[in-house]
Amino acid sequence: MRENHTVFFEPPDTAVWRFVGDISEAEMRELTLQEGSLIAGRPYLLKLVDLSRIGSVSAGARRAGAEKVHDVPVLGVAIFGAHFAIRVLADLVVRAGSFLRRIDTVPTRYFATEAEARAWLAERRALLTTEHRG
Repeated sequence: MRENHTVFFEPPDTAVWRFVGDISEAEMRELTLQEGSLIAGRPYLLKLVDLSRIGSVSAGARRAGAEKVHDVPVLGVAIFGAHFAIRVLADLVVRAGSFLRRIDTVPTRYFATEAEARAWLAERRALLTTEHRG
C-alpha cells in the first residue's frame, strides 16, 4: 500500500482517515483492517475523514468501505474537504453501509475545514457523554 492513505487513532475516541490520491479496493481493505486493530475493545468510535486530497475511488473501494469490519459502534462521522462529486460518493457509501448492516444511518456531516469537522465531533462527544451519564 502506498504511504499516501493513513488511518490512526486519536484518544479518547476518534479514528482519523486521510486519503491522498486514488484509492483501490485493496488499499481500503488494508485501512479498515488497520482501523480495526486500533479500536478493538472501545465502547464507541467517532470518525474524522479528510477527503481534501482524494483522487478517484474505485467501485471495489466503495464496496469495501460499506462493509462491516468491526463491532465498535460508529456514533458520528465528520468529513471535510470533499468536493461535490466525492460528497455524493461518500454519502452513497455511508447509506449502503447502514443498509447492509441493518442499522440506523450513522450521523454524518460534511465540512469545509478540519477545524469545523473537529468542532462538530467535540459536540457529538459532549452529547454522547451526557447521554451516557443520564
